[in-house]
Amino acid sequence: MSRFCTWVLAVLLAAVASTGAHAQGFLWPAASAPCNGTLQQCVDGVIDGAVISIDINAPTSIGPTPTSNLAISRNLILRAAPGRRPVFPNGTGIDVAAAGPINVTIDGLTLRQGGGVDVQATLGSGTAFVTIEHMRFEHLGLAGGGVQVDNSGAGNLNLRVRDNDYLRTGGAGNFAAVVASGGVIDGEIAFNRINIPDGSASAYGILVGTQSTTSAVDLVIASNRIRGSFVYGAICMAGRAAEPGKLFPSNVEILNNVITPAVRGVGTGICLFAADHYVEADVVNNTIIDLGTALRVTAAPFPPTPPTINPIPGRIDNNLLAHNTTAVLATAEASALTNRYNLFFANGSNGSGFTPGIGTRYDDPRLFSRDAPYLLPNSPAIGAGDNTSWPGPATWPSLDADGLRRVKGSSIDIGAYEYGDGWFDVLANASNTFGNTLVLNHPTTNAAPSARVFATPNFDLGSVTYTAPPGVYWLGASFEWRIFSENLAGMPTGAGFNLFSPAAPNTSGTYADLGLFLHRLPASGPTNPSTLIDHPSTNARQDAIVLIAQNWNPQDSPASSGVYNNSHVTLQYFGDERWRIANVSGNAIPNGAAFNVYAQPPSPSAFRHTARPGNTALGTTTLSHPLIDGKPCARLQVSSYFGNGPFDVDYNPSSSRWQIYADAGMLDGAIYHVLFSPRQIEECAGPQMFKDGFE
Repeated sequence: MSRFCTWVLAVLLAAVASTGAHAQGFLWPAASAPCNGTLQQCVDGVIDGAVISIDINAPTSIGPTPTSNLAISRNLILRAAPGRRPVFPNGTGIDVAAAGPINVTIDGLTLRQGGGVDVQATLGSGTAFVTIEHMRFEHLGLAGGGVQVDNSGAGNLNLRVRDNDYLRTGGAGNFAAVVASGGVIDGEIAFNRINIPDGSASAYGILVGTQSTTSAVDLVIASNRIRGSFVYGAICMAGRAAEPGKLFPSNVEILNNVITPAVRGVGTGICLFAADHYVEADVVNNTIIDLGTALRVTAAPFPPTPPTINPIPGRIDNNLLAHNTTAVLATAEASALTNRYNLFFANGSNGSGFTPGIGTRYDDPRLFSRDAPYLLPNSPAIGAGDNTSWPGPATWPSLDADGLRRVKGSSIDIGAYEYGDGWFDVLANASNTFGNTLVLNHPTTNAAPSARVFATPNFDLGSVTYTAPPGVYWLGASFEWRIFSENLAGMPTGAGFNLFSPAAPNTSGTYADLGLFLHRLPASGPTNPSTLIDHPSTNARQDAIVLIAQNWNPQDSPASSGVYNNSHVTLQYFGDERWRIANVSGNAIPNGAAFNVYAQPPSPSAFRHTARPGNTALGTTTLSHPLIDGKPCARLQVSSYFGNGPFDVDYNPSSSRWQIYADAGMLDGAIYHVLFSPRQIEECAGPQMFKDGFE
């Protein structure tokens, strides 16, 4: 597919405000020292705190010998260069040694056939920070793990294991084994996709444990998608103390996880094993389908028997447990756990050792499928959960298993997924275009004047470039929403758009990190090329993923008669810790102009993409994400951040990647906010969660 236009390169509208100095960057392999030898020589030779970008897809010279792991023991960011997907040689892994308060990030690499990331923290005081994200671990036909962590020192280890893919067939091994044998481990294990599809033996998928009187964990285990039949548990907390004495309490928050088996009726979903360590556990809003045992709370079933066993306090709330042989297996060690608002359905037994609490349901949850257990529109689980069970944003953002808003409408849903958003597309033709307008027809927008609609031009739908500034408006006479051209140019036949109609937000005030609102300029007074957004979901949140759409006549009181703003708009963020909407043209935004605004914390499905030389060519910048690569039916929503004019999205079949195309030329450093729905992709393309290039 080719496009022709005149490139008009321009500078950014303004410099992006930043705090602190940028880390010095290095490419490997390079022509000059210290990065002209092995990757280990580069890691050891760069300045402290450097960023090393691996600019090769098949690196071979990792360590001093072909079988050496890469060793990191200093402040460092090691990542894939833009447009690259580095795959280490089979069996080669990465060893991180934290003997002091270092900060290490490993991002975007693939480790295969026995290679993993091993973190050993021995620091005596302070905190070491280790982030492992966007990794791929592939072990085909043999044993192999993903992330193995031990803190044997007296200091703290802050661990962030996020948005990684793990595949293992044959052999043994688990995705993550996180053990505090001396100090404290805190942080998160979140949004990982873990797949052991052949039912091969594995004790755990994610194991968290303690092994001494001075050790503890304080971890959030959230929004992981796990498929496998695990002997002890897909997610398990097993606390042990090595000797009698004072014990430090541990806490685990197990939230939003989706667990399905490799073999139906085999394995355990979540296990909490009581021993002589004090552990508090909150098991909230998980979906567990088709296991042998969905949830097990018992004494540790393996030797040695601890001298004392302490019950596990906490709560089991808002979980969806269906089609399991046994839903809950609880013994006396679960006596301090409360349970409320769970849904049990078609289990061989709903369990033993517990009394169902308030709000318990036994209805058919009406799932999209048992392998993709999304709620259908008529599911009794929608809005049937308890909002007070969900932790506050200081513990975990209000996001569901798909990384989208966790609470929509008045009450939280039962299970890992939150229902309600509308994702669809429209292609302009002779029957749905009228002048400069295009009619929308969807259940979430029809007869819904208060809807907040967002539109992104999609060249791939009709192969017509749409360059007018787009807006949306409500036509009350026909009870419909339309897209229109702010400059009054006719809507071209063949123009395509992706549409996003978010479900109404919760208005209780508890979920300030969830933003869906109208921003409107005053009816009179001075005007400027930009307007300041003032909302708790965006204020002082530079990492927020924000979408904007021009709304010509919002129906919010007082209803607007319609204000045109003939300009493309973009987002800005400045040192006043506020987001702004700005006219790319530099013209003042007129009084009364209004904008739909969506904002949420970042997640795998809500992210920021930066155009760099490695991912940019001929006016396009290429996205790379395992859940949208190879998915031409994905309906992305995109807003520009310091952008320079019209853009659209476009699927490139030769690379199986989505691209963003800028009509005025893609600027180096241009930033875009991208949002998509894994559910929408599942519904349009069939089973996709683990169809990510591994198989």
